[in-house]
Amino acid sequence: MVNYATSEGFTFNMIMLKSFSLCAECINIEVWEDPSCSEKLKCLIDYKKNLTKFKFIDEYEIKQQQSMINDLSAMISKLENLKKNFKTY
Repeated sequence: MVNYATSEGFTFNMIMLKSFSLCAECINIEVWEDPSCSEKLKCLIDYKKNLTKFKFIDEYEIKQQQSMINDLSAMISKLENLKKNFKTY
C-alpha cells in the first residue's frame, strides 16, 4: 500500500501529475512531429509502466490509478497511430 507521507507516495503523486499534464498536451496533437512526439510517446510509456508498479488497497486509489493508466494507454495508442500514418506518407 502506498503511504503518501513517504518518498513512494511523493513519487506516485509526481507521476500522476506529470501523466495528467502530458495527456492534456497530447490530446491536441493531430500530426506526428519528431522529435517532440517521440519524446512524448516515450514518456507516456514510461509513466504507464511506473504507475502499474504501485499496489493499492483503497478502492478510490485503485480507480484513480486505473483511470490514469487508461488515459495513458489511449494517448499511447493515439501517438502510435499518428506515427504509423506519418511513416506511410
